[in-house]
Parts: sequence; structure tokens; C-alpha cells
Amino acid sequence: MYHPFLELIVTGCVDHSMKVFDPFGKYLAENSCLQTMFSHVKPVTSLAFHFDLIISGSSDMLVKIWKPDRERKKLNLIPWFSCFKTLTDCDAWISALWASPEDLSGEQGEIVVGTMKGTCYVYKTIGELRDRKSIVDVKLMYKLKMRDKGITNILMLQGSNMMVSTGFDNVVKFTDYSGKTVFSKFTRDERICGMDWDDEHEELITVTESGKVDIYQYRTGETSLSFYFGKEPTCLSFFTKKIIVSGRNGVQTFSIERNIPHKEHKYHTDAIVGIGLNTKRTATARLITAGSDNKIVIWEVSKFDMKPLDNIKYTPKGDKTEITSFIYVDDGIGCTGHDSGHITLWNLERGREYVDIKLHQNSVYNIIKANVSLDRSKPTIFSPRRLTNNKFFGGEKKECLVLVTASFDGSFAVCDLSRFLFEKQNPVFKVKQNAHNREILCLVFNPMDKTVITGGNDGMIRFWAIEDDIPLVGEIKAKRKNNEESGHKSAVVSMVLDGNFLFTASEDQTIGLWNVNTREKLASLESDTGAVLGMCYAGNGRLMSWFKEGRVEVWRFNAEKGSQDILFRFEDKKAEFSTVSFDEEKDEIFAGDIDGKILRVKTNYNELNSEAEQYIEQNFRKEPEPVVKQQKKTNQSKLSLSHSILDMNTLSLPSTITMSEMMNQKSIETPNPTSRYKVNFNLFDILNEGETSQ
Repeated sequence: MYHPFLELIVTGCVDHSMKVFDPFGKYLAENSCLQTMFSHVKPVTSLAFHFDLIISGSSDMLVKIWKPDRERKKLNLIPWFSCFKTLTDCDAWISALWASPEDLSGEQGEIVVGTMKGTCYVYKTIGELRDRKSIVDVKLMYKLKMRDKGITNILMLQGSNMMVSTGFDNVVKFTDYSGKTVFSKFTRDERICGMDWDDEHEELITVTESGKVDIYQYRTGETSLSFYFGKEPTCLSFFTKKIIVSGRNGVQTFSIERNIPHKEHKYHTDAIVGIGLNTKRTATARLITAGSDNKIVIWEVSKFDMKPLDNIKYTPKGDKTEITSFIYVDDGIGCTGHDSGHITLWNLERGREYVDIKLHQNSVYNIIKANVSLDRSKPTIFSPRRLTNNKFFGGEKKECLVLVTASFDGSFAVCDLSRFLFEKQNPVFKVKQNAHNREILCLVFNPMDKTVITGGNDGMIRFWAIEDDIPLVGEIKAKRKNNEESGHKSAVVSMVLDGNFLFTASEDQTIGLWNVNTREKLASLESDTGAVLGMCYAGNGRLMSWFKEGRVEVWRFNAEKGSQDILFRFEDKKAEFSTVSFDEEKDEIFAGDIDGKILRVKTNYNELNSEAEQYIEQNFRKEPEPVVKQQKKTNQSKLSLSHSILDMNTLSLPSTITMSEMMNQKSIETPNPTSRYKVNFNLFDILNEGETSQ
């Protein structure tokens, strides 16, 4: 355990010994052993600290108080501890110890001992008259029966007039000092090996025997963060934003950072190739992702958390190969593109294929969807006259739901899904071969003139009418030659259409603006953040672009200045994004990277903090039960505006934890040791009680 007063780490062993280490090199070399102490005749089971004292408990039923040599302290020498008091009151071997870091007044004892019989002993320390921190004696105040089974951990929360204890029944209880009045309790699935209290944020930090560390928020009753300790844990300490967990073969330190508006989720094992949003849902199955690992994952998304509900594992067979693209269509239907040129329509609720067809000869890299309003006076590739389903074609509305797929073989295909969705007939496909001499890298649909716009690796942007033969109706030479001024230096990799304006992004670090009617270039926006990998529309006239360096920007085009107005910027230099999606309703970003991680980034984080603070003020800052009333009168400022549960936490892991150690647990709870992630907490689900999942 960490001794905050002396900045030392003290360990107890089964060989009856205790060791004192210098973790920061304050006295000797960093992590050096300063002293080995032998006094107990059986294994040391518990440790605690009070001022400069070390308190040890053992299965020999004794508690020993260790004090540093005062003369050595005066000479600034290495601290040397000796036992000056042995407590012999306990009825069984010591299973839990707690000591206050400071002097307490009244009936509150500074040392609390828990035994295997469930008995709790409370002791008062006595200091010198001139120096209260110099302890000269320890006396028993009272004992009480806390549990039927043994006590494994105990904490006295002085500011709250509460006691927290755990037992071999795996139940955590918040009680008054008598142990009779229970304010709150919860149960863990396994035994808790150690715990500590973060008084500033009112959080209980626990570690279980499997190495799982949980941060539990007392006021909301939620676990705000979970991660794993890589070794067999024995105890846990918390001090100044750091968690120290000791195990049978080592000690590790974890640093918690707050106010980070994003969190990482990892369920895929390979690059994310598509992110779809089901806007008809508020939480359940709102997000659907697909990866190169051939998995389609359906996520439940709440305000500050998301977790996988289900996944579809696709196994390549025949000439149909891995997934290369994905889009969520509607009503529980998704569409995947494959490296072999196939496209597959999926029933996401049942996890099975609807339709599989080979449309292309190379990878399907892009899929978009669009609603096409029909003009019956003009020939089209669709035949809606026989459609009778009023759900989609009732009244004067004549529209088709269309998918457009693009391939590296230079072709694109248009698929009418209307009959498939509403009359259970096979979809109608039309393929345009040789649309470009090289790969098609991007495409968009223009609903105003019903054209498909394609961007190819040959440097051309082409416009195609949705008619029987899909004729070419216009083109832009987007990639300029050396002696030309207009256009990009490299091919266009992404396009966004906003009315009559087409934004094009290129790896030459520029974004171009074009008039789709005149095909003229209106502006060129230079980027200082590296090559642009992609863009998408972010609602309300905003666009979002992402870059090679792990940066995402939300911006508006300033027509007067001919430049970008950056509204939001996020950067994670360790990430390499493969696809990014924007949730316009929630104002948040979902970014998938090449390692299979999904980063959820909130662009309206300050607004959420304000909303959350108001919620806490109304629901959690009320007068509690009588036992706690006295505490709340003097500690109302404990829950500050930067309340940790509303903050997005990050976890910085030391180099002693390897990736394999961290990744062998469930991915939704396991952070990447080299990157930041947000808190796993559902407080804002309560704010959404009026919203029901559809």
C-alpha cells in the first residue's frame, strides 16, 4: 500500500515479513527497498497508515503499530521503523484494517480493525501535547458486530459520517458508524481484495480478485469506470488522482484524467469499414458498425456509454470474400460490400442474409443511400407503377429508396430497394460499367437533379442521370496537371453535396468548392492538418472532415472570407481513422480506426455538463437521512461542477502492463494502454427517462 505521509510503498507477505519501498527515489534509487521488518509469526494480511505510523494486521490475531525513528528523521536519513505497540484485543485473525490519515475528534476513532468473525474494533490514538502527529499510545474505544461473515475491507468516511465495508458475501455496504443503519449497498460478482475512497468526487474504488478495478459513484449508484489490473491483486490505494494496485508479484500505478470528451470502445479486431446510425432509435440498436474482421455489431448507445447488444459473424465462402464497406439502410436492414464485388442485404435483427449478388469485379469501397423522387414523364431504371404499398407510395408522394455502390473496377451500380422493402420482391439492379478508367473512390447523390456524382482515381468527377442507360450528363476535371491552376494535385477521395455546392477533399491537403450547375471551381481551402481522408455532412450547414494525423474537424464554409470557420476540433495522434460518422441529433462523432476501435466524441460536451449539473442539483443535493444530515451541512461543496461522473475519464497505464494483458478481457471494459478513453457511465440515461427506445 502507498503511504501518502512519507511517500513510501509498504507491502506485507505470507513469509511474515513487511517491506518498505521508495517508489519515487526520494531517499535512495527509485523503487529500491529501504527496510524489511519481521515481527508477526504468521502471514501479514492487512496494512494501514496514520500520520507517519504503519499499522499491520496478521492471521496471528495481532495488530502491530510501527513508528519511524525520530532521530534519523531529524538527520534526514532513510526512515527506519520499529514496533512500539501491539494490540491483542481481536477475536480472530485480522482481515481488514483502516486508519485515518489525520486526527479525528469526538467518538470517531483513527484506527479500525475488522476480523474474520465479522467483529469491528475502533481505536483512538494519543499524541504528544505539543505534537499531535507524534503518536505515543493507542487505546480501544469500542467494538461492534458488523457482519455474520468475515470483514474483508473497511473504510471510515469521516466527512460523511459513514462506514463502508465488504465481506466474504461480496456485498458492499454504506452504513452509519454503528453498522446498523444501511444507507446503500450493492453486490459484486466476486470477492473485493481492496478499496479506497475518493472524497472529492464521492467515489468508491474497488479491485476484485480477478483484477477488475471499478470506480463506483455513491450518489448515483453507478460504476463510472472499469479496467483491469494485470496481476493477482491484494490491495488498492488512492491518492491525488492516482490509483495504486499491488499484486502478488508487483505494484502498478494508474493515473485518472478527467474532462476528456471522448471514449474508446473496442469490439472489432480489425479496421472499421462502416458506421451506420439508426435515427429512429434513441438508444437500443442506435449504432451499427462493420469491420474487416467480418463482424457486424449492433450497439446500445446511451448518453455517456455504449455497449454491444449483438453481433453477426460473417464467414467468407466461395468467391465471396471479406467485408469492405457497410451502410445501414432502414427498418433493421443493412448492406455490406465485399472485396470480391458482392453486395449483401442483411436482416440485422435475425442475423441472416436477405439477398446476395455479385455486381462488381473488384472491391466495393463505397455505398450510399438516397430517396429518389420520380417523374413519370421521364424514363427511369425503376418501375414504380405496380407498387401499391401506401406506406411508401401513398398519395402524391412518388419516391424510391435507392442504394448506389461503387467499386475499384471503375463501375457503380444503382439498386432500387422499394419493392424489396415493401412488397418483398427482389431488388432491381442496374450496373454502369467503365464509369471511370480507374478506381471509384467516392460518390454522392444529388436529389435536385437526380444524378449520381462519382469521383475516380483518374482525377475526374462525373455526373450520371438516373435513367435507363444511366447516361453521363457532365464532368469536372478535378485533378490538375502541372501547368494548370484549377483543381487538386491528387485525386478526390471524398465528396459532400450541400445544395448546389460540391465540396471535394483530396490527399493534397486541400478541400475544393464547386458549382454543380456550372461545374466551375469557386474556392480552394488549404489544410494545415495533413492529408484529408474523408468528409461528411454534419447538419445545419456544417461539414466534418478527418485527417491522417488522427484529427477530426467540424466546420462551416465562410463565403465572405472564402475560408473555414472551425467549430470543433478533436485529435488523437495514436489513431488512424478509417471511417467517421456524425450523429446530427446527438451532436456527436463516431470514428472508427484501422485497429477496430470506435471513438465516441461529444461536440456539445459543455452543454451536457451544464445539464448534468442541474440534474444533480435537483436529485442528489437533497438532505439525506438524519445520520448524514450533519455531514451535508458542512460538505455541500463536495460535489463540484467538474463532477467526475459527468466527466469523460481517461486512463494512463504504466509500461508494465502489456497489450495482451489488457486485451484478454471483455473489450467494452478494457482500455487501450496507449490511448485515452471516456468514462463508462450511464447517468444521462436518467435524464432521458421520457425517451423510450423504439
